[in-house]
Amino acid sequence: MRLTKEVRMREKMNKNIFESEVFNILTENLINGRVDSEVMQNHDYLQKLEEINNLTQIIEESNLTEYQKQTIDRLVSAHESTVNYYIISVYKQAYIDCVSLLKAINLLP
Repeated sequence: MRLTKEVRMREKMNKNIFESEVFNILTENLINGRVDSEVMQNHDYLQKLEEINNLTQIIEESNLTEYQKQTIDRLVSAHESTVNYYIISVYKQAYIDCVSLLKAINLLP
């Protein structure tokens, strides 16, 4: 019984750590630092950025009204926000899974 209580307490403590503001800041800094620097050196990613810039230029030079351009901008911004949220969530879950794995194979207490 005591072991089960201990395990539950440890799991609760781990859950609190992973939901904490410190964990959020850590993961965002790692994503915005290390991951960004790696991605910015990727040829495929750089090609996609160039494609985005070209399409942005086409929209700017088009005969669209200002309202239409703003609507496109809001759509793209909303999409970027959902992608960013997804990326951060996946990164956090991967970190949690890694810690769980290391505990399961007794490399972490």
